[in-house]
Amino acid sequence: MISLKSVPPEPLTIDDLPDEILDHIFSFLKLPDRKSASLVCHRWNNKSFRWKNVVVVVQTSQLASEYSSLLASDRPYKHLEIPARWLGPEMAARFANSLESLVLFRLEAESVMNRNAHFSIFDVEDIHNAFPKIRELTLEYLTFLDHSHFDRFIRVSFPALESLYVKHCLIGSRSIEIMRFSNFSNLEHLKIETKFPLESTLLQDVEMFPKLRALDLTCLEFRVHHLGQHFHLNHITSLAIEAQFDEGYLLEIVNLFPALLSLRLKGSAQFSAESIETAKKRLPNCVFKFENHMNRVQEYRNEFSDFF
Repeated sequence: MISLKSVPPEPLTIDDLPDEILDHIFSFLKLPDRKSASLVCHRWNNKSFRWKNVVVVVQTSQLASEYSSLLASDRPYKHLEIPARWLGPEMAARFANSLESLVLFRLEAESVMNRNAHFSIFDVEDIHNAFPKIRELTLEYLTFLDHSHFDRFIRVSFPALESLYVKHCLIGSRSIEIMRFSNFSNLEHLKIETKFPLESTLLQDVEMFPKLRALDLTCLEFRVHHLGQHFHLNHITSLAIEAQFDEGYLLEIVNLFPALLSLRLKGSAQFSAESIETAKKRLPNCVFKFENHMNRVQEYRNEFSDFF
């Protein structure tokens, strides 16, 4: 009689594992490893990628092959980071029904060779609702012909946009400081980063965005002095500003944004205890966080005691 102990067990393969264990395994793998694992685990081939969590970033050293591969792929990518000059009718046709977020950037080589190059991207008249499902858009180091072109490009191409991040972009030959927005009815979060000042006209545009709740600005200076005491933005609940400002800036901001629940200010000035106490009384439900360039951070909640 052959002992049961002497019978070698059937080899256990990755295909024998239950779905919940495979889920756990794949959650630890980076994208290249997921590709390799999916080739071995045939049963899991179509499940190894959660497309909502996959961000496809183009390798700029192999642009031609990357572009062709991207268009030829039948995978329903939801998040792309690509050079702006790739954005054309072919890309729109390929990913119109799947993309949820998009990052457009200018290639470093293009920045060196064509510092004043304008990125028309493509004719907005021909791509109405080109990306109807995109909720998040990031524009990095791009130059637009004028305010009208910038505005129409976003409104026409991304009608469902909820979050916009504009990083070091130019409008024509000028900085972003006088950028104007209009008719972004679904926008909930606006983030702008620039080395130049931002003018208060931005807030006049923001007033027309009914769903906007969060505003995040990094700039040399954010000028709010000319808006007057009767101008208020009652729909903004979260505000972050990194800029140069003076002692009186805090109370100006508190007056402009009476519905804030979160306020973060980072700059060279330190606010007095009296100014902070006044701000707390005006915004009793707001969490305040102040940072200066000496890396000192102060945070104030309902109790005026949290320092770190």
